[in-house]
Amino acid sequence: MISKWAYEAEITKKTKVILGVHQEDTRIACVSATRPYLDIGVVILKKAVDGTLSLVADRSLNVARQNELEVDLEAGNYVFLPRTTGCLLKRPADTQKKNIKLMTNGVSHDLFISAIKAVFRNFDIFLDRSLGCVEFGGLFKDLGKTELTEAEFYSDILTKFTSTSDGLTERGLIEFFMNAVQTQGEETVWAWFEKLGFDRDLFNGRQRSFIFTMHSDHEVNMTIKDASVTNYDYQANVLLLKRDGIVEINKGIRVFYLPHKDANAFSYGVQNDQLNPVLVTLECSDSKGMLFSSKTSRVQKRIEAGGYEFIMHATAIPTEKTYVRATKCAWKPLRE
Repeated sequence: MISKWAYEAEITKKTKVILGVHQEDTRIACVSATRPYLDIGVVILKKAVDGTLSLVADRSLNVARQNELEVDLEAGNYVFLPRTTGCLLKRPADTQKKNIKLMTNGVSHDLFISAIKAVFRNFDIFLDRSLGCVEFGGLFKDLGKTELTEAEFYSDILTKFTSTSDGLTERGLIEFFMNAVQTQGEETVWAWFEKLGFDRDLFNGRQRSFIFTMHSDHEVNMTIKDASVTNYDYQANVLLLKRDGIVEINKGIRVFYLPHKDANAFSYGVQNDQLNPVLVTLECSDSKGMLFSSKTSRVQKRIEAGGYEFIMHATAIPTEKTYVRATKCAWKPLRE
């Protein structure tokens, strides 16, 4: 699980920066039921002229509403990267199915409204409490719709649902979804939710909204970049493991684990000390009360000679009283 956004900063003179990652407050109605806190943190990478990244500072992962990092930075180019293991996005195994009906006799289910508000926050990129043409167009595309022109946005959306001169409000998006239930049927809207990562009980196992904040003593030139087309998160994991990882297995290859104590979470990496590529199998199926960032607790990966690779994250299930972390590793050489 990676942040959708990375924040590239050009700093022209030494300055103090305070970075914050903030997630939806679980005290808000219905939030804790379907969108409990993730483990969150932030890392700062310095970017050399040739694009090489080095680790500057980080705030360890924590399961909390917010996490902040304060640091003095010299002039240079940096990447500010919000982080999470993503393990806690998975729906708890013991949750009961609710058989939600989105609307009954014109009255919307509370979780339906809460899910729409979460969608609004995900697409309110500029945090101006409205969805402009570009933002709503991104949502429209994710719903499987055809591209929406600016003229259609104003004529078909802003004139029909609660809006400002800048875009559709949260109330307007709720009206948009409710209107779709009434005119196109619940199954159409359920299909929309599925495309956005929600299941039939309105858990979202694919994405969660956050707010990233930055304060600095001096002006900073900031560029927001789609992190999914970079390897920033992967490199951050490798750099953190190289700096702080603990060797757990040392049999021709080295398996490292990095504990995130405030989150009861762990990151795993492998160093190949062989002269040839190897196929590594990391097996954590004997663990108890844990979730994994990979699809299963067993991960295979090719690692080149001398290579160091991040493998996966694991975290204890918050509702479990105890957990057991167990790791096995096998490898075999591969021919060039």
